Amino acid sequence: MHAFRRGLSALFLFAGIGCAAVQLGTHCYGQTSRPKATLPNSHSASASKQEIFQFIRGQMLGLSPTDYGKVVEVSFDSSSCATRVIYGDNAQAVINFANLDANSIFWSVVPVNNSSEKFLRLTMIAAPGTSGEDTFFDRNSPTVGSPMNMAIIDFALAKAAQVPDVQDKFARSVKHFITLCGGTAERARF
Repeated sequence: MHAFRRGLSALFLFAGIGCAAVQLGTHCYGQTSRPKATLPNSHSASASKQEIFQFIRGQMLGLSPTDYGKVVEVSFDSSSCATRVIYGDNAQAVINFANLDANSIFWSVVPVNNSSEKFLRLTMIAAPGTSGEDTFFDRNSPTVGSPMNMAIIDFALAKAAQVPDVQDKFARSVKHFITLCGGTAERARF
């Protein structure tokens, strides 16, 4: 499963699609419950790492794909700024937010093999020479090719489409979280 995720991300990066933003429509695909996480003011100096992590965790759990790539738990180590994501198939990933670059994140929509579901994917690139994500297919052994120079968070496209401004809110929070963790801060644009 995760090898497929990584292959598609590399394909998108090398195909030159990297910085294209994907905008979701505001169409409702049915009535489902929304995640209970509330958005902290991600540009506020008073927002703590833990507050922003709780928002990120709530979105990852609430907007998780329903079968393939389902997120069952997200935990945070405040000393290293590493976030452990455990999936339904017992695989896990460790996202190293302290190594990420807030200027190099982008959204894409990707199809999923053997599923009618599509993913809304946030890809975050790590600073040169650092690891963005370490992936494990079981609890003790890292996959071949781990660590990666990027980190990926997948959402179910149908669920994400029901949350107003989900891409903007989540991206602002992730960028602020990266900065608080010691990663490369977002630069002002023009």
